[in-house]
Amino acid sequence: MGRVIRYVSQEKKTMAETGRRYLSGVNCTPELAQKSFMATKNLYGKADGIFFYQIPLS
Repeated sequence: MGRVIRYVSQEKKTMAETGRRYLSGVNCTPELAQKSFMATKNLYGKADGIFFYQIPLS
């Protein structure tokens, strides 16, 4: 999970030429995304199995 977040958070993938960074979340910062995600999974007793599905937004 941490490797996926680091990969998709790379500046070359999320920075526009204008300097705007396209990286956001609802009630979650990129720095705390993995901890928040795992805390929620542990809260509901689902720390094993499928972690996420990737869905392209285009």
